[in-house]
Amino acid sequence: MIKFLKGLSKLIEGILFIFLPIVVFYWSLTLINLDIVKPFITILGSFIDPLILPFKSYLEYKITYENDYTVDYTILLFAVMILCIAFMFTLIGNILDFVIKITEKIKNKVKMQEVIRKKQEEKQFFINEVVKNNTVYVVLKLTKNQTKESYLIKGEEDDFFSVGLVDSYETSLKNVYKKFSAKPFGNLEGTRGLNNYIFSDIDKFLEYLPFFIERIEEVNKGMNDLNIKFSYEIACHCSYSDTSAQVDFDITSAILNLCGDREILLSELLKSRLGVLENKNFKLYSRGIYLIKDKQMDVFKFKPD
Repeated sequence: MIKFLKGLSKLIEGILFIFLPIVVFYWSLTLINLDIVKPFITILGSFIDPLILPFKSYLEYKITYENDYTVDYTILLFAVMILCIAFMFTLIGNILDFVIKITEKIKNKVKMQEVIRKKQEEKQFFINEVVKNNTVYVVLKLTKNQTKESYLIKGEEDDFFSVGLVDSYETSLKNVYKKFSAKPFGNLEGTRGLNNYIFSDIDKFLEYLPFFIERIEEVNKGMNDLNIKFSYEIACHCSYSDTSAQVDFDITSAILNLCGDREILLSELLKSRLGVLENKNFKLYSRGIYLIKDKQMDVFKFKPD
């Protein structure tokens, strides 16, 4: 409705500004006392004079100059009245423009609030769904790397002792999960040397990772006299429960294949689950998008603070 009124106002304004110079031209012709202009005065007067007639009693104004020469300013005052009315419609148009802008702003604000509300609902729904993924799957690949240093223990008994010490350290590293209420899961079919753990507590899982890193550093320091250093690759994934453990460990194992030395990689779902935590003592970095089990998946690198 407002836009219709604005259009009507602009139309009337345009007509008045077109009609204004015609009226002024008509008045200027009445000042010329020549026979050649009288037909034009008659033609213009035939449709302008009837318009002036209702206002003539208010607009009629004549001045008599020397030699009894009289000038009728009624038509000119009518032109001034047209100009005033035209400016009035210009003002109305500006007011309507302002009203339209305010209305559009209000509509846009309402739409924006609706969009924000929907996004908040979607975000809350996403969070509600994500927080259900409290079962975390961890696949640890623990490796022993030979250093460039030579053995300092050379006797058979010493060699036997060193091997036993390394095995003891290796077992202790593999059993770190026990401190964090996790449980082991049988090796994946067709894989060897992998250690699979299931955490049912996100906080315990987040405590496990930095603790394991610190523990492996301590172990390596304690093996300075040997030519063996431990390293690791860790992949992590999550789901609602451990009923789908075999499938989820299969995905986690595929992520492990992307790991570099001393690298911890997380699935996109686990990254989302950790993203809703309030207190974060870690950082996540995008590792890229990979095709995992015929599906594109974002993989993220985990680093404790």
